[in-house]
Amino acid sequence: LAETVSEMRGIAIEEEIDTSVDFPVSAFVPEKYIKAHSQRLVAYKKIAAIETEEEMSDVYDELIDRYGDVPDVVSNLMTISLIRKMASKKKFTELKGGKNSLMLMFEPDNAPDLSEFVNSRHLKSGKAVIKTGKKPKIVYTFETGLKNAEYLNVIKEFIEKV
Repeated sequence: LAETVSEMRGIAIEEEIDTSVDFPVSAFVPEKYIKAHSQRLVAYKKIAAIETEEEMSDVYDELIDRYGDVPDVVSNLMTISLIRKMASKKKFTELKGGKNSLMLMFEPDNAPDLSEFVNSRHLKSGKAVIKTGKKPKIVYTFETGLKNAEYLNVIKEFIEKV
């Protein structure tokens, strides 16, 4: 409905990319934290809708108010949701994380604007490489041994810079 109204008003609607995310991090809402199934589903919907740091903070505060301290696995889920939205806005189709690496894939005909990124310190330091071809991607390597929250923050900060 919102898209139709925007179209009628002549507001351009940017096509949203459905970005898939795969990180070696535990991220879920435990039954011990939110016991009622229906309330857990509501929490998942709110977390999936996170688009900004401010919205993530609001959801975090709401969870604390209703259920107490937020477990790390829920914080991870919120950060992953934000990362997914950020990557979608930058036209990445898939993010795959390893122990100390990240692959950001995109379609050749729908590439993100990488002009500023090419001149960034990441490429000069040898931490990031852009690979072209049928399945173009950026491969970013970072330090090993990061804990889940640190790992996700490194990825989030990198996507902000791309």
